[in-house]
Amino acid sequence: MMKSIEQKIFGDLGRTHIYLTEQRYDETFVSSECLFVLFDSKKMQNYDNMFFEMQLKLQFPDYYNNNFGSLDECVCDLEWLRQEEIVLYFASSQELLSEETLKSYRILISILAAAGKEWNSPDPYRSDLEQSRKKFSVILNFDAGYFKQFWDRLSQEDFQIGLI
Repeated sequence: MMKSIEQKIFGDLGRTHIYLTEQRYDETFVSSECLFVLFDSKKMQNYDNMFFEMQLKLQFPDYYNNNFGSLDECVCDLEWLRQEEIVLYFASSQELLSEETLKSYRILISILAAAGKEWNSPDPYRSDLEQSRKKFSVILNFDAGYFKQFWDRLSQEDFQIGLI
């Protein structure tokens, strides 16, 4: 199962960083090369819980604070994770920050998309020999009945969206 996900994300669609799917996966997957982190969006309906889950599952350092600026800084770093391929999978994404404003949801997705773009681009401050960037992608799973609504919303944003 994971091999097909990895091939889809890191193979054909390398420039896309946000993917939408109705496919459901129920476990975190860890190998020496890939970290596939499962987030249950039903546990992330408000800021406090979302920031806590991100910190817990991505093992953010002690300097992490519960705010979007700190989240942005940490997901653009991730040097403490040894895997070179990182996939964040949010199950039931229609529940993600559902107790907050739509603007909050857009900010979060924009931060994750920007992190993907940064991670998947060459580092301008390193020579070609020093390049060892992580591959970073986000998969947003939507339960039946929500997919089209969120596709319509997110496809109007400034980042590329792929389908799995």
